Amino acid sequence: MIDLGAATGRVAAVLAEHRPDARIVAVDLSEEMIRAGRSALAAEHLSDRVTMRVGDMRSFGELVPNDVAVVASSWALENLPTLSDMDRCLAEIGDVRKCTGCAVWLFNFARLNSARTYPALQKLVGGVTPLLARNGVTGEAAAPTFSELRKQLEAAGLHDLRHAVFSPLPFLQAHWAPGPSPGDAHKRLWQSLSVPLQTRIDTAVLRAGLRPLP
Repeated sequence: MIDLGAATGRVAAVLAEHRPDARIVAVDLSEEMIRAGRSALAAEHLSDRVTMRVGDMRSFGELVPNDVAVVASSWALENLPTLSDMDRCLAEIGDVRKCTGCAVWLFNFARLNSARTYPALQKLVGGVTPLLARNGVTGEAAAPTFSELRKQLEAAGLHDLRHAVFSPLPFLQAHWAPGPSPGDAHKRLWQSLSVPLQTRIDTAVLRAGLRPLP
């Protein structure tokens, strides 16, 4: 698996814990994030299965193993500075999928019509740390709308992706395509983890709120 814009590799670490057979390359442009991620992975005894690499999500092809099963990115596309940069990233993902048939998973903010809506939502919900609140407001404001990103995906050759947007307030979006069926033997490799109650609640809300679109 390739995890693009992985920051300190926390998503990759959780996936590695769930799937003991997984081998993940977590890519981020920040050397500081990579160093922090490597230290955390070493403490968690996951360094043998999650490799942190300094790399650019706009040009990551040389980091992709021949047997890659998934190219994924969560909360990262909105950090790309320009539309051209996002086009380059999506085109690279499209090329990798075309060559390998790998699965794709993209999960990001979706920009709302009013810049005041998402900050108001954060205040209403509460329980968000100041840093996460600032990052959330910045990420939502910089993100493409659902329709904008869908057009970019199609322009990048990713015509077969499925799509979902959060309801009732569409501030999150997901786009994905499956790879070859892994079979029942691989499904049995998933392991349950003990996770905090709030994480279970957040996950349930996301699963219930993401509505598939045609």
